[in-house]
Amino acid sequence: MQVALARRTMTPFGLWAFGATASAPVVVLVGGIPAIYATTGVTALPLTYLLVAGAVALLAVGYTAMARQVGHPAAYYGILARGLGRGWGVAGGFVALVAYNGIQISLYGLLGATLAALIGGSWWVWAGLALLAVAGLGRAPIVRSTWLLSTVLVVSLVIVASFVLAGVGQAAGGGVSWEGFDVSG
Repeated sequence: MQVALARRTMTPFGLWAFGATASAPVVVLVGGIPAIYATTGVTALPLTYLLVAGAVALLAVGYTAMARQVGHPAAYYGILARGLGRGWGVAGGFVALVAYNGIQISLYGLLGATLAALIGGSWWVWAGLALLAVAGLGRAPIVRSTWLLSTVLVVSLVIVASFVLAGVGQAAGGGVSWEGFDVSG
């Protein structure tokens, strides 16, 4: 069984699915938005998310186009090495490796703590089970992982859309306010 990523097995859709799922829409909805409102008092948060989404969309187009041209399984390395030289490619790849591992490790703890609170048991058992599931998927063909992540993304987006529709349908104060899009907020 081949476990390495064969050349040109990641389609542009697969790259997009991995990137969009990595943005974790439900984690942002449940954890990020309330925490930002609670700690900053900034009311223009919807405008900020809209601007960031526009910037990320532009980056995603460029990243996908470059990844197709470079054809290297380590896309950050390949893009930077081709454009700026091997040293920058190694540095960028290292930064990506440390950042993604930091995020992944912290999400194991978050998932473990959340499941322990909801279902019971020890947080580290749930985190360990998540680690084993990710390790198993890491050995599976990339097509299977792409399909699974695409399914998770669709479900996540349906949940986020449900929250938005519920919020608009039963807005606080009896009406929808555009205050969140005011640049002075």
